[in-house]
Amino acid sequence: MTDAPFNEGRLSERFFNAIGNSRDQRREDFYGTSLDAEEILTNAELGAKAILDGASDLVSGSSTARAQEWIKALCSSPDDEAGEALRRNVSQLMDEQIGERVVKMQAAAEDRLLNLIAVGLEAGVDEKTRRYLWRVSQCYLFSLNEQCVIMCRAALEAAFLRAVPDALCEKHFGKLCERWWTYSLDQRIRAFQLESGKDRVHDVVAFANEIKNAANRLLHPDRDQTKPLTQDLLDRIVKKTTLLVAVLSEPMV
Repeated sequence: MTDAPFNEGRLSERFFNAIGNSRDQRREDFYGTSLDAEEILTNAELGAKAILDGASDLVSGSSTARAQEWIKALCSSPDDEAGEALRRNVSQLMDEQIGERVVKMQAAAEDRLLNLIAVGLEAGVDEKTRRYLWRVSQCYLFSLNEQCVIMCRAALEAAFLRAVPDALCEKHFGKLCERWWTYSLDQRIRAFQLESGKDRVHDVVAFANEIKNAANRLLHPDRDQTKPLTQDLLDRIVKKTTLLVAVLSEPMV
């Protein structure tokens, strides 16, 4: 499965065309005026980029300060035709660039929706696990790939929390000490492996460790980053997560 940037004939393509029309219209708005269109449009591009970069970085000595300076400058710019044109174009440029990112997410969602439904399984899960699975689906649909893997781990942990009670963990690992308020995912996976009579216990453990390790590589910057998060790997993790949640929803016999 590949994510095309835009889908011919789909709503995302029409949204992208609307963004292009907005860009054309901004230039046409200068026709018949005495304003320096090139100077205003160039400054608007610089301002919009600076503000969006500052919003993306959040904590940064340079880009955040530059964004704040631009906002102050725009607010204090002369209340004349040129100042109004600059403010209007900066605002429209930011709308266009944000819109372009959203349209790309929608185009990906249009491609991924059926694939997501195809991996779905019927199973009774608790509300906590269901909430995490909902986040998995939303992150997957809108191409938040790293967040999707992290939510897969969260859904997996919630499913193991329900399937492997503390009593089983205590049986194999002893009572919790004051330092730890719950048993780890590793311990619950191991307890499941020791207690389960399921024929596919090896696959369950292998899949669980694959999902856990993929998320850990993203969550911990000191972990191995040599394995890229490809589309195939993402699809496999989502599919295995739904499978494991379904399996763990059944009695452990």
